[in-house]
Amino acid sequence: MTVSRSCYYEWLDSPKTEREKENEALIEILKVLFEKGRGTYGTRCLKNKLAEQGVVVSRRRIGRLMR
Repeated sequence: MTVSRSCYYEWLDSPKTEREKENEALIEILKVLFEKGRGTYGTRCLKNKLAEQGVVVSRRRIGRLMR
């Protein structure tokens, strides 16, 4: 990769962005919902369950986080 060593280490030490923090919280919620659904919930069902809780998230984002 064509990244300087100093930039790489600066990136490692940088604080997490708001989106990264949101994603981590959302992943925990998705794990709980997925386990409650006995591992059968897909993105559509998870999107509906999140909407019931007042969380608006796209199916593509849910799928990306589930990977």
